[in-house]
Amino acid sequence: MEAQDEGEERQVRKLAASHHAPADWKFYAKMVVESWAGKTPQEIATTLSCHPRTVRIHLTRFTVEGVNGLGMREGIVNLVIRTKHCSDH
Repeated sequence: MEAQDEGEERQVRKLAASHHAPADWKFYAKMVVESWAGKTPQEIATTLSCHPRTVRIHLTRFTVEGVNGLGMREGIVNLVIRTKHCSDH
C-alpha cells in the first residue's frame, strides 16, 4: 500500500505521531504508516497489540475512504449504550 499523494502521506504521518489527535485516528494512522513501511497485517498487529483482522479491516477502509476512513464508526454496541444512557435521564 502506498499513499495517494504527498499531502495524504503527510497528514497520516502527522496523525500517527500526534499527541492531541483522537486515540482511534492515531491508532489507525499508525497501522497505515506501518503498512507503508512494508509490514504485513500480522506484523502490524503484533506491534500494535491487536488482531490481524482488525488491521486488514482498517487498511481496507483507508484504501477505500482515504484519511476520512481512519475514524471509528458508530457501532451497534456504542449506539445501544448511548441510547440507554440518554433514556435513563
